[in-house]
Amino acid sequence: MVTTAVLLVQDASPNSITTFHDLISNEIPKVLGRWSFDLKIFKQNVHGSAGGDSQFLYDLSFDNEQGKSITVVNGEAIVTTNDIPEGLIDSGCSNGAADSLDHIIQTKLQGLWLLRQTLKGENGNSYEIRNGEFVIKAINVFLHGNFKNFLIMMEYHGNDVDGVGKLERLVEELGFPKGKLSTGSLGTSPQQPADLAFQYTEALNVQR
Repeated sequence: MVTTAVLLVQDASPNSITTFHDLISNEIPKVLGRWSFDLKIFKQNVHGSAGGDSQFLYDLSFDNEQGKSITVVNGEAIVTTNDIPEGLIDSGCSNGAADSLDHIIQTKLQGLWLLRQTLKGENGNSYEIRNGEFVIKAINVFLHGNFKNFLIMMEYHGNDVDGVGKLERLVEELGFPKGKLSTGSLGTSPQQPADLAFQYTEALNVQR
């Protein structure tokens, strides 16, 4: 079971970011690959609203998971991919190409949802520490090309049922920068990656 959390450092400076990476280096980590993400926030088109629905829809995608996105709306999440069952292709129901949900929303559902803004995490670092028990990913977040926040994503890969507690203790033990820690969940049990997408919207203080 993988437990996740997202820490947002709102007043990060170049020095505090460098200090964080030095803290991780002291753990003698295994350096993983670079990564990036896009979080697109759609606002409900009032002219197409049926009433009673959430006013916002969020679509989170990572550059290392091409064709996959996590969409959150009304407290529910769905994971979509560009994979097409071979049976659909063989039966002539698909030409083998698939549009992303983000593309469908912007081209076919624009009467219901309007793109409000896109938060981008660019060229982040990722580390594995303590024999793979934890994965730490850190990244700068930009809005309209301007630096907005420093974000730290954490994963606990272990057997402890209190995965959230393990992550909270790690933050305190290593002296992570002060910030807003999101450990929220969409249900009573961990649902990674749905919970991860929710934590992004919660930490980044995206209006829901």
